[in-house]
Order: sequence, then structure tokens, then C-alpha cells
Amino acid sequence: MYTIYKMELSITKMSLNGQVVIPYSIRVVAGIEPATKFLVFSKGRDILLKRIDEKNLEQDINLIRDIEESEHEISNGKFVSVSDKMGVGDVDSLLMSA
Repeated sequence: MYTIYKMELSITKMSLNGQVVIPYSIRVVAGIEPATKFLVFSKGRDILLKRIDEKNLEQDINLIRDIEESEHEISNGKFVSVSDKMGVGDVDSLLMSA
């Protein structure tokens, strides 16, 4: 297992039946237990898992739509640049004016 920033990384592979095992170390860090449900979606050749619960499913789907819309806007040249030296208020003002 590798740690990059605050993200845990590990390698796994798909079985002949199409099953993918989430490595133990990742399950422990993420608090994943048997019967945990995931939203599975693809972006090109990438497959992403998002842990869900029934109460927040609509919010999770809306988040994915928002991310997709943001990616579309960025690819069309609509974006702003921020610095890690900027305060929260500065970033908010910049985003609201964009």
C-alpha cells in the first residue's frame, strides 16, 4: 500500500468472473465492511467507486453531475486560477465573479 497526500493506494486485479477485491489495507482505512454499497461509474478507461448509503444516493448522483459539468466547462476554457496563499474569502470572491 502506498500513501499519496491523504489518499491510500494499492494494486488489485479482476478475477475471471469480473470481481475486484478491495485490498484489506484500503478497506480498513476507509471503514468498508461487508455489504457496503458503491456507486460505480466510468470515465473513459477509468472506473471509479463511491461508497453510498441510501439516504445520500441522490446527493452522490448530483455530485457526479456537477463534476461532469465542471469538467465540460474547464475543457471549454472556463476556469479560474487560485493560489494556496489565498484565503477562503478570496477564493469565494474569485469563484463567484467567474
